[in-house]
Amino acid sequence: MQRIRFWNGNKSKVRQQHELRVMEELTQLWQRESLQSESWQVEHDSTDLPQAEQEGDVLNGSADALVTVAGNTKFAGQAKITIDVPIANGLLGQRILIVKKERLAEFSAITELADLQRLRIGIPATWVDAGLFRSNGCAVVERGCFDELFERLSRDEFDYVALGANEILDVYQSMVKPADQLVIEPNLMLYYPFPLIFYVASEQLHLAEKIHSGLKTLQGNGRLDACFNDFYGHAVAQLNLQHRRVIRLQNPFLNGTLSHYQSPLLPADSAP
Repeated sequence: MQRIRFWNGNKSKVRQQHELRVMEELTQLWQRESLQSESWQVEHDSTDLPQAEQEGDVLNGSADALVTVAGNTKFAGQAKITIDVPIANGLLGQRILIVKKERLAEFSAITELADLQRLRIGIPATWVDAGLFRSNGCAVVERGCFDELFERLSRDEFDYVALGANEILDVYQSMVKPADQLVIEPNLMLYYPFPLIFYVASEQLHLAEKIHSGLKTLQGNGRLDACFNDFYGHAVAQLNLQHRRVIRLQNPFLNGTLSHYQSPLLPADSAP
C-alpha cells in the first residue's frame, strides 16, 4: 500500500473537496495503469495551520503533497517541487467583491484600477493576497482572521472583500449573516494570474513525476475538467463571469511558465 500524506487545510470547504477529488482521481488512475498491482491510499489532513511559518514548513516531514497558489510566498526558500499544471482554470484569480448593500451604486461606477486604489480591501493576516494588492497600489487592511472578516466589513473597517469565484458562493452562504447587510457585487471582477497547483515534498521526486504525468492524462481524457465542473460549474454560471467587466492586476510573485497564465474562463473581450 502506497500512502500519500495530503495536507488540505487553510482553505474553504469547497476547495478542500475539489482538491481532494483531484488527488483521488490521480490515485485511481495510477491503480488502473498498474493493472491493480499496486494500491494507493490518500491520508487526508485538513488541519488549519494559523501561522504562516507552520504552513510554509508543512512539506518538511508533515505532508507529501498539497495544493496551493503558484508563487505562494509562505513557501519561499523552502525545499519543494512545484507541478506547474493548473487544476482549477485559474478561477481563484477571478475575484468577486463582497460589499455593503448600501454602497452598490458606488461600486457599479468602478471601471479601472485607479478607482479601486481609492478604496480599502480587507484581507486576513498572512494571506498572500495582501502583498499582491499592495504591489498594485491598493490600500490594504491586513489583520485578524477569516472568521471575523465580514463582521469587520459591516463595521466599515474597510470597503470591500475580494474572494475567488471558486469559493465566494460557498463562503457567502455559510459565513455572511443577514444582519451584516452585505451582498455579492453583481457586475465587477478583478483578475490576476493565481493558478492552483500541486506542491510536493522535495524528497518525493517519484511522486512529483507521477502527479505531473497523471494531471496531463486527466487533462487529456477530460476528467480534470469534469472534476472542475462538478464543484464549480454552478458558480461559473451563477456569477455570470462571462459578462462582468474586468479590472486586471499584476501578480508579482509568479515567474516561469505561469507568469502570464490566462484563465480560459475570462470574458472574450477582456484580453490584456
